[in-house]
Amino acid sequence: MRLNGVCIRKKWTFRGGRRMTKEQFVAELEQQLQDISYDERQAALRYYEEYFDEAGQDSEVVNQLESPEEIARAIKEDLDIKLQMVRNSVERKTMDSGEKS
Repeated sequence: MRLNGVCIRKKWTFRGGRRMTKEQFVAELEQQLQDISYDERQAALRYYEEYFDEAGQDSEVVNQLESPEEIARAIKEDLDIKLQMVRNSVERKTMDSGEKS
């Protein structure tokens, strides 16, 4: 579930049943995002770090979020959709300019 662009879920714990800290969460998210561009990865990490800062108690915030794996998957899906939209736009412009010739 998404709320204001943030993946929300009730009660998520770290492997082994321990609750994850903010630092562990961000480190895991960064690891999951290694295959996207540096700028996109930094933007995502900055977004979640700011989310933690604004929300307050780290442990409560982490428990409300989806797992880093789920968030990374959602971010990558969003990037894929944006990339496809750009490709479609370029193709339309190319076809339009070809028709005018």
